[in-house]
Amino acid sequence: MHTNMYSNPSTTEPTIARMVMTNLLGLKNLVEYPLNRKQMRISGNKMITTITNSGLLTTIFISVIFSLICNSHQVLASSEPRPNRVLELTSDNYDTETSKYQIVVLNFYADWCPYSARWKPVFQDTAVTIYNETKDFDPSIIVFGQINCEVQTTLSQRFRITKFPTTKLTLYGKPCKKEYRGARTPSAFKEYIKKFLSDPIVTIDNHADLASKIEERKGAVIMYSGRLDEKQHSKPVESAELSMFRRVAQTLREDCQFFYVYGPASSGKVQPPDLYMLTFKPQHKGIDHEVRYPSTLTDSATLNVWAKEHCIPLVREITFENAEELTEEGLPFVILFYDPNDKSWIELYKRVVESELRAEANGVTFLYADGHVFSHPLKHLGKTTKDLPVVAIDSFKHLFLYKQPVASISQPGRLRQFIADLHSGKLDREFHFGPDPVQPDSVPTPPPESAFNKLGPSPYRYSLFRDEL
Repeated sequence: MHTNMYSNPSTTEPTIARMVMTNLLGLKNLVEYPLNRKQMRISGNKMITTITNSGLLTTIFISVIFSLICNSHQVLASSEPRPNRVLELTSDNYDTETSKYQIVVLNFYADWCPYSARWKPVFQDTAVTIYNETKDFDPSIIVFGQINCEVQTTLSQRFRITKFPTTKLTLYGKPCKKEYRGARTPSAFKEYIKKFLSDPIVTIDNHADLASKIEERKGAVIMYSGRLDEKQHSKPVESAELSMFRRVAQTLREDCQFFYVYGPASSGKVQPPDLYMLTFKPQHKGIDHEVRYPSTLTDSATLNVWAKEHCIPLVREITFENAEELTEEGLPFVILFYDPNDKSWIELYKRVVESELRAEANGVTFLYADGHVFSHPLKHLGKTTKDLPVVAIDSFKHLFLYKQPVASISQPGRLRQFIADLHSGKLDREFHFGPDPVQPDSVPTPPPESAFNKLGPSPYRYSLFRDEL
């Protein structure tokens, strides 16, 4: 079988004939579900059917051909040798060189930076180590590349690089939200990379394990299997649907937990003739709040959009732990400061954003913050914890207060207009000069300075005064 990063390495090279046989024999595992009130019977390698619905036969035939084409493409792709070195990437070759790989590890450096010079050999040595440890795997799994940001300014801007060295990963062409911030040692960096080479899916075969491994504070995407052949062999079947699920899990592994539940643990969850059911467990809620995936597992793009919308909430909580990550997204914050003793305002805020403001998510980041923890920004706004809840926008230059009663955000268009006034410059203009026409002798008064920009990456992070290497 074709080797991937989640299976045991094998030197057996797949052939077209073997894949045809595998797919045909795999039809046995469509198993004994009643179809059109008649039963599919299987005897050894010989399948005898009394199915009256010819459409099913057409579907099976198409499935075999589609799987064959996909697998043969993978064989051809994996036959290309992977480089045994770190690629030097430029604006001209970046997309061509990196599009072949599932995981791309990038080192953004500058020749003049002493910290870049000290990090480069660690990066290169780790690359060689990982290459050697994965030499029996699919060559398209991982590649390491480096980018000289002083020369490749377009790539530097594309990845929003503001300090050197910066190490980032892309998964299936999409940059991870978090850069590498661990210890600058070969062992620590190697362990970080190996985490992305591990299976992002936790397999569960009994319900007690599922309950114990799900974290209530995190979202979880759960794939329940109703395959009878898994119950017989006590292990997951690597189907096209599971492969699709794994790819989505890899891209969102930082945001959600992913589980594959089979055997007795999935009993009663999947109803014939379906083989699988997908659900999402919301953040800060139990498994009894699962939301079912409304489509079929045939389109990876649809599944990815659905999983992303659920795993990455439209409205997120900001803490001191994730503040730097959020500021690196580079979008102004629309923040609800709430009293931890009254979280009903969070639900109101979420409802307003989700019902009216989804289209604004490309221009701002919707957040809520514990006003007792983040009391300092309140002081910038002339407020205290006694004034909670408070709504404000932090543009990373200034803080702007929503001056209407917070309850008014439930009125259609109110919060949207506040955001529109930010983008049009009206908030800044009216803070300086007020709503009346500007008089010649007007003296502008600056709005409060941003509070959350101070929680972003420090400009002194790689200075001569603070050596993180």
